[in-house]
Amino acid sequence: MKYKISAMIVGSLCISSVRAFISIPIPATEGSRQIVVNRIATQTNALETKLDTITTSIGSGLSTKVDRINNNMMIPITAAGTISTAGSYILANDIAGNITVSGSDISIDFNQYKITGQLIITAGVSRLDFYNGIIESSSGPCVAISTATDKRFVALDNLVLRMKDTSTSAINLPSGSFGDNFWIKNCIIIGSSQASSGHQGIDYAFGDTEGRTTIENCIITNFFIGVRIQVNSPTPVTMRNCLVMECGTAISVSINGQYQIITNNLLKDNGAGISLAIGVTRSFVFGNVITGCTSTSAGAVISNSGGSTNQIYGNFAYNNAGAVGTRYSGVSAVLTSVAGDTSMYANISL
Repeated sequence: MKYKISAMIVGSLCISSVRAFISIPIPATEGSRQIVVNRIATQTNALETKLDTITTSIGSGLSTKVDRINNNMMIPITAAGTISTAGSYILANDIAGNITVSGSDISIDFNQYKITGQLIITAGVSRLDFYNGIIESSSGPCVAISTATDKRFVALDNLVLRMKDTSTSAINLPSGSFGDNFWIKNCIIIGSSQASSGHQGIDYAFGDTEGRTTIENCIITNFFIGVRIQVNSPTPVTMRNCLVMECGTAISVSINGQYQIITNNLLKDNGAGISLAIGVTRSFVFGNVITGCTSTSAGAVISNSGGSTNQIYGNFAYNNAGAVGTRYSGVSAVLTSVAGDTSMYANISL
């Protein structure tokens, strides 16, 4: 009897506790305990469902935020120095001095900050990307690339280069032992003199046979030569959709270059336009607009000394100095007016 009473007391306490917890009145029937248990189970299931929903939502949100943070985890650069470890870097402030890159697989976001100095790329490195900022150099090239010992894939994108040293080029692309590959796009390259020999916007001095270079959507101004291509064959350079203005010569191709493609550029207010030297063959010059040349020399607009294998057509020249008939040299099918233009391959000079 004592045990029955104890069990009844304990049961009564348990039921009271449950009743207080869930605030559900307990029916005074024989199966009341089972009803309470069922109701507790229902409430528990609902609570677990809500907890699962909350956990999933929080977990998903946190995971997304963590992913975004990880994706933007870039190594800050706060001072001049050498970078040799692969990774993604970002400038945290303006920097006075040189940044030297001596390792492969390196990307630097300039983060709209400025380097007052040089970006120096050492020999034997590959797969490099530099973008979104300013480089201003008073001594040496803005971008100085050492002679390569292997193929390199170097991209310069959305950079402003201000070149104050008139004795050298803003971008120096030298010869490599096995070939270089460069991509220069969306850059503004500003020099300091049209008259200082050796002062180029881009100087591509290449002696090997495996390089590929693309220059596109760039603005180049105030150099002795805007783009100078000195290459052995075949090392193709494609230059397209660029504005070259206020340079002594806009574009000069020399040595034994082959397969150079110069297309859809606007060459404005330069001394001379495009020059293809002796030895340049199998190159293509088409769709360029050349205006405001100040030189009166023969061929000041386009000079082709490389011979008939170069294809020069569809170029339009107007408002240039010198007699109309002398503006092209070594170029066939030159029209002196738009009237009578029946050939899509003709160059037009007004």
